[in-house]
Amino acid sequence: MQKENFINLVSERLKDVTGCEITIKPVTKNNGVKLTSLTILRKDRNTHPTIYLESFYERYENGEDFDKLIKLMLL
Repeated sequence: MQKENFINLVSERLKDVTGCEITIKPVTKNNGVKLTSLTILRKDRNTHPTIYLESFYERYENGEDFDKLIKLMLL
């Protein structure tokens, strides 16, 4: 699966599971590394978790189960 398809599938799955709005944005960290951030937006909270998807995509490509990765993102 291509990285963009993985990101879209993760976004849709997390939206279904949490019922929250999900945003995806490219982020450039202080060291110049570009990452893809996924943020779960809950209307009843002032802070929102952000997950960087590169390591999860890498794990998926190495054969880890997609549903297991989704569960790890929600921990």
